[in-house]
Amino acid sequence: AAEPFIARQPQSVSVMGGDAAQFDAIVVGATPMRYQWTFNGTNLPGATNATLYIGFVEPWQQGSYQLIASNSYGVAASVPVYLTVGVNDLALSLNATNLAWVTGGTQPWFAQSIRSRDGLAAQSGPIDDSISETEESLLQTRVHGPGILTFWWRVDSELDADFLEFYIDNEMQAAISGQTDWQQRRYVIGAGTHDLTWRYVKDLGGAMGFDAGWVDEVVFVTASAPRSLGWSNGVFRMQVPTVTGINYALEYRNSLSTGTWVSLPAIAGDGTVKILSDANATNRFRFYRLKIY
Repeated sequence: AAEPFIARQPQSVSVMGGDAAQFDAIVVGATPMRYQWTFNGTNLPGATNATLYIGFVEPWQQGSYQLIASNSYGVAASVPVYLTVGVNDLALSLNATNLAWVTGGTQPWFAQSIRSRDGLAAQSGPIDDSISETEESLLQTRVHGPGILTFWWRVDSELDADFLEFYIDNEMQAAISGQTDWQQRRYVIGAGTHDLTWRYVKDLGGAMGFDAGWVDEVVFVTASAPRSLGWSNGVFRMQVPTVTGINYALEYRNSLSTGTWVSLPAIAGDGTVKILSDANATNRFRFYRLKIY
């Protein structure tokens, strides 16, 4: 027949967070054939082949998938199939089951209860610095900004030789070495997809202390986009959904080509919607942006 026919139906898949998943179907019928995969009934952008491949599965991607095939003679829909995303011990130990966690390097990170803030934490794997110049243990996840990231970490290592490091998109943000207690870190994550990496790394030399790093209580809160309320009677207002513990400041410039950003007094977020304003907006063509820290 010329109309599309699903000759082989896709099958449901179960994977762990951070693994890859793939749905395959075979469709016969007159060409050209058009394909569109849906996720929970909504078209997936760019998913326009008979095979759907997801290279890094995240918990939010759990749900129902279906292939719609069409040509000039008609439309055919596959049976709905389900992607199940499992939660590994690392996610539980980090209090972050909403994120997909992977580990690698010389030795993997693992969940343990000896050193933690709440009974469980992730610890870097045991690595031997006598093997090569640099041995490492990697812990990684992915987030979608904008949002606020907080986590706790500590290290017990040879001072200024072995380090626990933190990276956003392969750019180091911080490093600790020696014998430390638990410390909290907080970062503002910009819009888009970002890879986060914790790296315990050793040099070619000796070892001291427990020779490991730990991470616990990772929290990523998505920040809702602010909304301009416009200019009226010399006052500009912006509506901002806030997150507790984060500061927000309205900044302005009269020109994008000259001058610098001027910051107005900041407010502390408390989980409610706030209104930030410029009461001296004498130039209604000012440019505004929101600073969060």
